[in-house]
Amino acid sequence: MSAPTLSRDAIQAAIAEATRDLSPHERVAVAERVARETARRRRRSRYPSPGVLAHKVDPLTTRETPALQLLDRELVACTEAMERGEGVRLAVFMPPQEGKSRRITIAFPLWLLLRNPNLRIAIASFESEIAAGFSKPIRDWITEHGSGTPLNPRSLADDLLGITLRGDSSSRSRFDIAGHTGSVVAVGMKGGLTSKAVDVLVVDDPYKNREQADNPKHRKMVEDWFRNVAIPRLPSAALVILVQTRWHPDDLGGYLIRSERTLPEHMRRWRFVNVPAQAERPPSSLADHAAAGWLPDSLGREPGQYLVSTRGRTPEDWAQRRAEVGEMTWGSLYQQRPTPPEGAVFAFEHITKHRRAADYEGPSSRRAVAVDTSAGGADEAGLIAGYRGTDGRVYVTHDRSGRMSSARWARVAWLLAVDTGADDLVWEANLAGPTMRQELVGAWHRIVQQVRTLAAAEEELLARLPVQRKVWEMTGEHGEAPGLELEEGAVLDHAALVWAATEQRLPLGEAAVTEDDRAELAEVWERMSSGSLAGALETPPCRLVAVHASVGKRARATPVSTAVETGKVSHVGVLPELEQELTQWQEGAASPGRLDAYVWLVTHLLGARRGKTTTSAAVTLPTGPSTR
Repeated sequence: MSAPTLSRDAIQAAIAEATRDLSPHERVAVAERVARETARRRRRSRYPSPGVLAHKVDPLTTRETPALQLLDRELVACTEAMERGEGVRLAVFMPPQEGKSRRITIAFPLWLLLRNPNLRIAIASFESEIAAGFSKPIRDWITEHGSGTPLNPRSLADDLLGITLRGDSSSRSRFDIAGHTGSVVAVGMKGGLTSKAVDVLVVDDPYKNREQADNPKHRKMVEDWFRNVAIPRLPSAALVILVQTRWHPDDLGGYLIRSERTLPEHMRRWRFVNVPAQAERPPSSLADHAAAGWLPDSLGREPGQYLVSTRGRTPEDWAQRRAEVGEMTWGSLYQQRPTPPEGAVFAFEHITKHRRAADYEGPSSRRAVAVDTSAGGADEAGLIAGYRGTDGRVYVTHDRSGRMSSARWARVAWLLAVDTGADDLVWEANLAGPTMRQELVGAWHRIVQQVRTLAAAEEELLARLPVQRKVWEMTGEHGEAPGLELEEGAVLDHAALVWAATEQRLPLGEAAVTEDDRAELAEVWERMSSGSLAGALETPPCRLVAVHASVGKRARATPVSTAVETGKVSHVGVLPELEQELTQWQEGAASPGRLDAYVWLVTHLLGARRGKTTTSAAVTLPTGPSTR
């Protein structure tokens, strides 16, 4: 039950009664202290979050974004849990220079001291000078906006904080709150917290750079400091926050993620807030990525959506930054999914070194599409295209991989072959080879059938319309659609033609027309219009080449990695998801579909035959009726 609220007159009467034996000067001092304490307690509602306080004391540089609003909610929830006597752990992973440190490591401790000036707060970083750089603004804000000093008190109207510094303890790395037991201390990772009791610990960037994060001895030092120095200083109801950008799978954040996942659910205490620069879709198998510390996007954005930046970065700016820093740095500092520098089969620097511009097109001697089939849609299907140049090098040009059904990946494989003018469609036949082959056969026959359907629709539609300029208006159960102007020699709009083909119930080989049918017809018409699906359809656009493997994935990937390193393979433009999988995969981990398809493509185009890995003779696709 909450305490009754006293009126201003009642408070003044109580003060007068309690101070009636004091001198007038002493009564004024007591009234001033009561008024300031009352105002300080009311600031809980005046500053409901660290962000609101930051806007008040630092309005010129404070920004607000969905990510920072999320941090505010998390910080308030953690504080309320701590005040209930619960031990709270929070780890925040975000790109650099997006306001996380200013909100969590600077504004938040000040906000905590306003709620409870008896809290003892420690700020730690990789060096004591960096930690002091976080504590100094807190001290300066208290000096500028607090209660002033006993000799020079700030007026109650100008006192935004209700606290002031103790005069004999006000250095930037250690200061105390006057009249209370609260304090702020800043330390480095090699410094100690011995004899310092701590209620709140904020660890911000425990690594200075990649060199430190890649050093096993330094990572061990940080882990030991956290477990053996920092944690023992904390009471059971302490609040611990880790703020960092990720550098290495085994950095402090990775250590905490893995440690937490080894515990039963009821013993887990850490809350992880992960905000990558660009939202990504979940991996095909969460279990396979658990050891790597994969975390979902805490903002719940759609895949591909960029972070709303405190620095005003546009999607184009983010893409430019990605190109500038490279995939390894982008993946760790910006996407919070670091790649181990050792043990990966493919090295990003080798890919970057031999990359060609996105508009590069050299003379080719052979073109191919390689497919790593999905397990009925449960995993991602790898679909990679490229060509062998007349210079003997392999150029990788397209990545259309994704999670899709067997019927869909087979269709996409043929469409990619059509788009790239492939001579060969290479597919792995180890798993359910006859079934996978039949999927490819059926997919091509469906495309042929749709070409004929559209050709018939075009012929019938043109026969019904005069050659002179007319406007054909589509109406029907799907509502009105834009008119189509036809002149002599004009090309039909694909939307109109697809509508005609489906609404007139021309042969589709299906009992009913669906939205998927319409989408597929649109895909085919687009290629018919460009001429890539013209000619004799009885002859498939390329050979169907089945390949088999009887050695491990690393044994197949290593010679391809060597080819990349020695400049025999070049990527045309940036293929981000493919390059991510290539540079992250290590032996023993689940092999992504993109990597497998990439290995098959390069192996086939280079003509490499390593160990027992074989490339079978090409198979010409039969042209009889589909059995699907």
